[in-house]
Amino acid sequence: MEVYLHQLSVTKRLSGKAFAVIATLCSLFSLHGQTRIGIDEGKIRATLKDGSTSVSIPFNNSSDGPAKAQLALSWVDTQDAESGLVQREIVLEKGASTIDTVMPLQDASIWTRLRYRITPDRSNVRILQPMSGLLSLAHIADHAFELRASAPGLIHRGQSITVHAEAVHPLSRIPATGVEWVAVLTLDDKELAPTKVTRHKEGFADFTFDIPTSSADDLQAEGSVELIARRGDFEQEVSHDFHVWNRKSARIQSDKSIYQPGQALHVRAVILDGQGRAASGAKVSLRINDESNERVHTTELVASKFGVVQDDWQLPASASLGTYTIVLSAERDSEYEVARRVVKVSRYELPIFSVNVKPDQAVYLPAQQANVTVSGAYLFGKPVPKGRVKLVHSKSPRWNSKTRQSEAEDETVAEGDANEDGIFTATLNLKAAHENLASFEGERFEDIQYVAYYTDAATRRTEQRRFDLRISRDPLHVYVFRSGGGGSVTHSLYVATSYADGRPATAEVELELHGNTTRLRTNRYGVGKVSLPSGGSAIDGVAIVKAVDSAGRSGIWKERYLKTDVGGLRLLSSRTIHRVGDAVRLQLSSPMLGPANPAVMVHAIAGGKKVATRIAQLNNRTGEVTFPYQPEFQRTVVFVAWNTLYLPGESLDNHAVARAVVFPDGSDLTLSASTSRSTFKPGEEAALQMQVASRDGKPVEAALALAVVDQAVLER
Repeated sequence: MEVYLHQLSVTKRLSGKAFAVIATLCSLFSLHGQTRIGIDEGKIRATLKDGSTSVSIPFNNSSDGPAKAQLALSWVDTQDAESGLVQREIVLEKGASTIDTVMPLQDASIWTRLRYRITPDRSNVRILQPMSGLLSLAHIADHAFELRASAPGLIHRGQSITVHAEAVHPLSRIPATGVEWVAVLTLDDKELAPTKVTRHKEGFADFTFDIPTSSADDLQAEGSVELIARRGDFEQEVSHDFHVWNRKSARIQSDKSIYQPGQALHVRAVILDGQGRAASGAKVSLRINDESNERVHTTELVASKFGVVQDDWQLPASASLGTYTIVLSAERDSEYEVARRVVKVSRYELPIFSVNVKPDQAVYLPAQQANVTVSGAYLFGKPVPKGRVKLVHSKSPRWNSKTRQSEAEDETVAEGDANEDGIFTATLNLKAAHENLASFEGERFEDIQYVAYYTDAATRRTEQRRFDLRISRDPLHVYVFRSGGGGSVTHSLYVATSYADGRPATAEVELELHGNTTRLRTNRYGVGKVSLPSGGSAIDGVAIVKAVDSAGRSGIWKERYLKTDVGGLRLLSSRTIHRVGDAVRLQLSSPMLGPANPAVMVHAIAGGKKVATRIAQLNNRTGEVTFPYQPEFQRTVVFVAWNTLYLPGESLDNHAVARAVVFPDGSDLTLSASTSRSTFKPGEEAALQMQVASRDGKPVEAALALAVVDQAVLER
């Protein structure tokens, strides 16, 4: 046949019948030489057998008999380097068959790939063509997983750290079961094993380590937790670095904020250790620097059992005037500053009367004028009659290029004499201020600064009082707040409406964004909420918000609104403010992308440390989790959902979405004080009785500080 075809191929002129013969013979030849053996790449699998990875390749042999070939398998890393090469002779039986090959993994990752090559035996080249391919391990192996770790909150000496780890399949997000864990914490050049290990069926594992205390007064130490997770011969390792804080803190108090040369400066401070407790026996250095940053006083102090230190310093009569800085630092380390406080040293004369200013309104709208009442009264309450009053508009300083100095542009806006009752009333024109405010589109209001000077006609002494007048563009102010969400999840927009003086306003609100108008009504607290749909760039744009109250008072605001990509999770609380004893209920929702029913770990962070953890199982992409009340729920508590959802186009970095709730409460201690009577004459003794109690009303031992200060000093 081959000779005949060759002879036909050299014939120059052929009939139509000859062409038909050639076409038929070529068709037969093509059938005779086509590939009869193939594989389905989509069914190639890598599974665990006796703790080792085995690769299964399905073949379909439609020829008349078995065929021989050479199979080569290897693992390929991210640098295209091959490892674990296995070569073997295989026989492909007639029909469907599967070839299993043990392929142990070495230094594998979720990015590892399988390379296969099939070379037919020379006797089978007509039914089996050479084949090769490259497959991702994550697509063919169910025992592959990615590993993540987190440790929420601040970590302090003497406390514990809980590291949360999760092993999930990189594509299906199904939690990995049967994982063997190894966890080691390294701190202070020592390795520590976990004191507690908790495994959750949702694929999470918790490792709790006790952080040792340190005799060294170090600010912080660096530590790390090494996590190794194994599933057969597939192994992943992740390192979580953290800082252990051991920094002291303090609160400095002085009996006054202003002193004269020659007076005694009384200083007291409460020292707290790295855990926020009273630092009994702590050694600190106290120094005082003058305005030139020259050290004028230094002393070493040791804290009492309540963490209290105190010191008295007599200012020299020749002390320079200006600002003095009180600094507490760690002993032997002046760079380790614990706290500081600023006081003023000035030569002054204590006032015998004070000046008060009372505007007729809290805020002024365009075309409104301000009526201001200025009064002078002695400190014992009697009016200062017929004083001379001057009102000055205190403008911002202006730079003079000729003198190269900053010059104030104060302007006298009213002056006159007070009556017998020490009262003076003036009308101030705010037109120019409103025109200036109108030129700034991004400002809702402005506080105009004034100074009232009052001169006593009898003594010629002058005292002053600084005050502000607020002007506003609109009667209503509108504020826009964006909550967590955006991108692939529906998110909320909060609108707050208030009057220009700060009072909440109930108003009808109209929000326009990208041509779509949404209406809502703010409640008696002036707060309203609207849900915006998920989407792409449609979230970017300018939101125009208009508000009108029942009396027709209105306000308008334009806000640049940008989409925020916060991953694929949304966390909401049933309410923001909770009473003591209330449980916290949180709602979670995931986007349409990713797994339908993921498990999400939620942490409660109070006082900078994790105090509770719950796992929420999302069904149909929504779920709920409840945190029962616990004593650590005080003031602001932040709940963080650790979002391990991996969505197309996102990085594999950890995402987190948070929601804060508030537990309003008072101090842990209550202080009550009472005197035998409310008024004392000069020379009489005044007795003050004080009592300290815990939150439940029980008396407790405590350290107290008491300063008796002349009201005249407070005026200064």
